Amino acid sequence: MLTKAKVRKASIRYSRQGNYLKKKLIIYTLLHMQATLFTFIHSIFIAGAVSSDTRDAFNNLL
Repeated sequence: MLTKAKVRKASIRYSRQGNYLKKKLIIYTLLHMQATLFTFIHSIFIAGAVSSDTRDAFNNLL
């Protein structure tokens, strides 16, 4: 037989679990966004370095 106390206890447990999962999801998304931003900036820097090197090589050839 489900009593009000049992139902309340279960709902509290599930809400706590939900909050924990929400926090975990927020942290995960923030970390993932940070990682993608870092790789994006890094790729821009790499592209800039490569393009400048190729430009210098072209100038040396000409």
